[in-house]
Amino acid sequence: MKDRFFYPPRSPRVNKPFPVLQILLVSNNKISAHAIRPLEDFPRTLVKLDLNHNPLCAAGDPSPNSESAGIRPLFETLGGLKSLKEVLMRSSTLSDAALGHLTLGDASFPLLEALDVGDNDDLS
Repeated sequence: MKDRFFYPPRSPRVNKPFPVLQILLVSNNKISAHAIRPLEDFPRTLVKLDLNHNPLCAAGDPSPNSESAGIRPLFETLGGLKSLKEVLMRSSTLSDAALGHLTLGDASFPLLEALDVGDNDDLS
């Protein structure tokens, strides 16, 4: 008998990972901003992203100028997600320098309703 999968292993119509994913909960891991690659494959349909309790700006990340520079591509990608409404980054080693890479406006984060960056010790 031929092996059958509930879902076929590949679909010719899908060329990006998780093409309809709306909620991504990855809190309490060891994810740094630099480790989230490739950004062009980031799910474009996200409405909520939970990155709480992750070392997003961890020391030792290979970034060009500072520990916080590695988060800039992540912020730029998230800003381009047209349906993103909620981003949670509590206790995620964010600093004032890291948030300096965050741009809010009409073109970036057009539907953003909540940005939670509480409990980051290096934020003033």
